[in-house]
Amino acid sequence: VIAQQITAQKIMQNLKEQFDVIQDYTVSLDIKPNIERFNTKEMKLRLYYKQPNKVHIESKGFVMIPRQLFESNPAQLLSKFDPILIETKKENNKTIYELRLLSKPEKNRPTMENYVTIDGDRWVILKIQAIPAEGRSIEISFEYMNVDNKYMLPSMMNATFNFGSNEDPVAKMKGFKGMPTKGTVQI
Repeated sequence: VIAQQITAQKIMQNLKEQFDVIQDYTVSLDIKPNIERFNTKEMKLRLYYKQPNKVHIESKGFVMIPRQLFESNPAQLLSKFDPILIETKKENNKTIYELRLLSKPEKNRPTMENYVTIDGDRWVILKIQAIPAEGRSIEISFEYMNVDNKYMLPSMMNATFNFGSNEDPVAKMKGFKGMPTKGTVQI
């Protein structure tokens, strides 16, 4: 028997089907930022999600979290990116797929490149690495828990960013240290 080769498109479709069973949820989040040049405290917020991709965030006070961090609907990824299967491997008895996502062509927009690691047994995203520009990167890793023996939902997210050198010579002359170039956020 010859094993059928899975395609990147089929992997993304399986991921989407797993995600589509989740109609809505509400979760309380504890956010622990560690961002260079920012004295930020731990934050608490409440996130509301409803299909197809509606996200609402409530918090007491100011929260600086990119909304895109919570918008990881595979249908959105499929509409914006073309997937390419890079590697299939076994890791801790799990099938792991590594995909490269290239943004679909848009007029006057540079091509964006992302990498996604997918658990092919549970059909969940383990890691997303975005490379928005040369010398910059954002990596988000996920841990999951099974809810009601039916839903695989993230129980932990770790985001790490590195924006390389972000020197502003005018700001430096005035004593301002500039924008942060690296940091982590644990959710």
